[in-house]
Amino acid sequence: MFLSQLLLVALATPAAPAVEDPPIQVFLLAGQSNMEGHAVVDLVHEEHYNGGRGTLIRLLDDPSMAKRMGHLRKDGEWTKRDDVLVRYRTGNDVLKSGPLSIGYAVYDDLHHFGPELQIGHRLGDANEAPVLLIKTCWGGKSLHVDFRPPSAGGETGPYYTQMVKEYREALAAIETEFPDLAGRSTELCGFFWFQGWNDMFTDGAVESYPQNLAHLIDDLRKEFDVPQLPVVIGETGNAGSLPLRHAQAAVAERPEYRGTVSYVSTAQFMRRPVDSPNMGHGHHWFGNAESYFGIGDVLGEEMVRLIKGGTLKGSDEHPGPAITPATTATARWIDPLFGGYDPALAFETIEFADGWYREPGNEGFEATLDHLLERLKKSGFGTDDRLQLEVIETPMRSQAWTPKSASLVMKQTDQPDVTLLRFQNSSDPHRTMLPVQAPSCDVEGPLCFDIHELKKGDVFVTDQSIGRAIRDARSQGAAAVLSSQLADFTVDPSGGDRHLDAIHYTSVRSGDFPVAMISPRVHATLRRHPEARVALRAKVLLEKRPLRTIVATVVGSGKPQEVVALAAHVQEPGAVDNASGVGGQLEGVRSLVDALEKKQIPWPDRSISFVWGNEMEMSRIFLDHTQRKTIAAFSADMIGASRAMTGAIALLERSPDPGALRVLHPDSHTPWGSGRVRKSDLHPSGVSVIARLAMQDVAQISNGWAIGEHPWEGGSDHDVFLGRGVPAILMWHFTDFAYHTSLDRLSHVDPRMVRRMSVALMASALAVAHPDPGDLERYQQAIEEERTLRIAAVDQAKDPDSKKLWLEWFDSTQQWLTTLCNDSGPSDDEH
Repeated sequence: MFLSQLLLVALATPAAPAVEDPPIQVFLLAGQSNMEGHAVVDLVHEEHYNGGRGTLIRLLDDPSMAKRMGHLRKDGEWTKRDDVLVRYRTGNDVLKSGPLSIGYAVYDDLHHFGPELQIGHRLGDANEAPVLLIKTCWGGKSLHVDFRPPSAGGETGPYYTQMVKEYREALAAIETEFPDLAGRSTELCGFFWFQGWNDMFTDGAVESYPQNLAHLIDDLRKEFDVPQLPVVIGETGNAGSLPLRHAQAAVAERPEYRGTVSYVSTAQFMRRPVDSPNMGHGHHWFGNAESYFGIGDVLGEEMVRLIKGGTLKGSDEHPGPAITPATTATARWIDPLFGGYDPALAFETIEFADGWYREPGNEGFEATLDHLLERLKKSGFGTDDRLQLEVIETPMRSQAWTPKSASLVMKQTDQPDVTLLRFQNSSDPHRTMLPVQAPSCDVEGPLCFDIHELKKGDVFVTDQSIGRAIRDARSQGAAAVLSSQLADFTVDPSGGDRHLDAIHYTSVRSGDFPVAMISPRVHATLRRHPEARVALRAKVLLEKRPLRTIVATVVGSGKPQEVVALAAHVQEPGAVDNASGVGGQLEGVRSLVDALEKKQIPWPDRSISFVWGNEMEMSRIFLDHTQRKTIAAFSADMIGASRAMTGAIALLERSPDPGALRVLHPDSHTPWGSGRVRKSDLHPSGVSVIARLAMQDVAQISNGWAIGEHPWEGGSDHDVFLGRGVPAILMWHFTDFAYHTSLDRLSHVDPRMVRRMSVALMASALAVAHPDPGDLERYQQAIEEERTLRIAAVDQAKDPDSKKLWLEWFDSTQQWLTTLCNDSGPSDDEH
């Protein structure tokens, strides 16, 4: 009876409409041999493939690697993923199609894989519908000729035509090759492009690469009728050609591709030949499985982000108050400054400065200042009354120190000498092995690793502070000290071991004791040969010179005696720290002057001074020498770090506010650590609000930017201005694992980041130098948004004292900004 009633109800109930299966999510993967795939899976042989080093099977023996890659193998078998399918016709016309696993690579075997493996896992995890990866790639092919798209002009590349043909063939073959998906609709959801090597060797190809790739994207979107097709461009990260890599990145910066095209760095996944299966195949990432896995991982992750409209990884590490987009305040300056800024010109200066070990007054410092002066004069400084140029000379407390050469050689009985570290000029990779003020020397001695066993004439090897080691070793008659000390955060964020080759950049107080910095890898080598002797030789040049500070000033049209200062320090040998600040600020000045001369922006009311010199000391010199009243200051320090290469994101370090006294959510300090701050150090101003708006405004017009902020920590030129009662902030990148090490070189600089930070700094300066009453409403809105955030945090923490401080801070900040905006006309003494 019960069953009959159910049957009657079922018959009386109208049938629900059939739910249509979601379309197959299709992704096109294209490129040359590295998209084909040369990662070695399990070819392990004593004489071949470097004994199996860097193969996938060997990497999975490492627990840390197994944690990252363990999903690729289960119960001794390579996993197959039925919800992600792959179709690939090799260059030998061998068709491979089936569930995602290893083997969809260039060779006709199951011993290799390419980026598709982890791309597929990323996409499969992010999609409920089936995923189909269509690989169309051929080794040794250029974009300039072989993949040349139709709208680029000239003869269309045969492999562009073949790519489109194979894509259509793959869709047509779904019913026969993947019968479970027969009859199901398809949707092209993304395009991956991983190519570039051959364009380095084709005349004119690098120069035309951005335009050719833009044509490729546009033509494919038109060909497949997907106008907003998401595109992920993989950097040719194994190439030594920075111009090519910058050309690839430039495509994603085009405003028409905002939110739909992204460039992904891959150079962080390059592993050492000695740790890889194919030691002579740098063009194929040495066949290292970790490299290809990492590349696929970041490419797939970025495609998921583009499709889902998510934020960049890192943005949640140091979140700040929400900002409402608008066209007032700092936004007034963004478009002309961003459009007129040339990242290539900035990089020229960064590259020049990075070729020197820059210390106050030394050869590299002086050469960099001369370079700046030459470029500033070309922009009109020193020849136009409105563009003043000054070189301030002050006495130096010590002699200018220039390292000329150094070497560390390990000597063993009956073995050839081994040079562990060496530099012959200040551009060489191991240049930071000499701490600043280290002396010339020529010493040799046996090794000692325990200070308690140190004997006269020994060379003491430690991983501790160099200063303390010198004190202890000197007292016991040691011949020299070698230190592999590194900061706790000096750990390769890509999962590799690049940090083992890092040599700490530091200084010593006195230059009369032989000393050198070494990498952890060199330290480990010495540990393996405790019976060895080492010879340390160094040559340095000491000269008596004055310290030069450059000040370039755009003289204000209304209140020229009031000035906004921007500082970028020259000394320190890093490319990010701080060649990026030097070059970024210089191009910012050039683009500003260009925009002023073209009347794209009005001449600022207040003066703006740009300062270059020795960190902190230059800002004191500027303040002591200027006859103008400094209204606000902005420090450009470490503004160009590649997030992928270094792990660093762009940060605003606020001026001291109540958040520096007690850190509450969402604030957090960086590994640099909190600075010492008291209530008396809190001097409310609107510079942090202005800088926050500027960074967010730049983010609105750039294709993805991970930015954040944190309370004041101290340690750069903004501190000098703050100490003189001048409102100031710092813009920088952190946590940079290569900070203050030998690894901080050009490959870690991202010209896109330099541009964004420089434009944000310039817009901040202009917002103070040329305010408008119409800016005030946006500033008030920003204050209210932050007030809501901070008060909720202190109420949650039940901290009435902090609440009182924050409320007073916001009232005073609003008054500061009100005065700034309403007092924006010429001063009383102007006529």
